[in-house]
Amino acid sequence: EFRRVLFRSQASSDVRTEVTEGAMREFFNELKRIRDEKVPSSELEEKKRTVVASFALSLESPATLLNYAITRKDYNLPEDYWDTYPAKISAVTADDVQRVAQKYLTLDNVQIVAVGDAAKIKPILEKYGKVTVYDTDGKVVEEGKRIGCHYSSPALTGDFQNPHRGQAMDPSGNRCAATGRDTTKFVTDRKST
Repeated sequence: EFRRVLFRSQASSDVRTEVTEGAMREFFNELKRIRDEKVPSSELEEKKRTVVASFALSLESPATLLNYAITRKDYNLPEDYWDTYPAKISAVTADDVQRVAQKYLTLDNVQIVAVGDAAKIKPILEKYGKVTVYDTDGKVVEEGKRIGCHYSSPALTGDFQNPHRGQAMDPSGNRCAATGRDTTKFVTDRKST
């Protein structure tokens, strides 16, 4: 039961805080494009070849073979599922891709996770829905509460790539001088309808 997932998709990118807004806009543009436009045939054919070749190589790993057997059992797939998998992948059409994208790739229930300077990222993410800020222990950060070595407001976090572990930091830093612990916050957002 634990392994069963109806549908999950993930897109990610490493971007600087300064380009978060543009990156978010492009993510949503691409997601809309995947739903609204048919994938070009050359791109689809290349991806199908990649998936089939990767599958063939994966058969060399005993751990992967075991995982395939477990997946087949968990999802009650037919005995020949993995034997026919490459042919089924090769048979996928651009219409199939678009139909499935329109059915499952809904933009009204997207969860966004961003790491970095929450004071700068939070206003950008608020355009997409309610934002919750978490500390590195996964606890919700309330505005104005003390976190790690500094207050969460007005500077919620500093540069998450700060290399100065264990050194004194100013209020916009992300390393605690006393513990050397990273105090970067995670900002998540669940877009709602």
